[in-house]
Amino acid sequence: MRRIFLGPEIEHLERMASAAAQLAAYEARQAERTRRAFGDQRRDARRQLVAVGVGAAVLIVLLLVTAQDVARAALEQRGPRSEPR
Repeated sequence: MRRIFLGPEIEHLERMASAAAQLAAYEARQAERTRRAFGDQRRDARRQLVAVGVGAAVLIVLLLVTAQDVARAALEQRGPRSEPR
């Protein structure tokens, strides 16, 4: 008796449940793809930051060496220092 009255509704609910399960599976796949893409981008960003940091360190060392050479050249140009008595 129940099947006679509720047959179309039960079939409709079963189709809805199947569609909901497919949607949930699709969303799970999309979430996994998004998680992997985020991890890849984060890893790439870290690598870029390390590269920028290394480049900055090299630049600072070069500037310090250049400043030291300029200071030494200026002192050499100034001539011998006279000692105070």
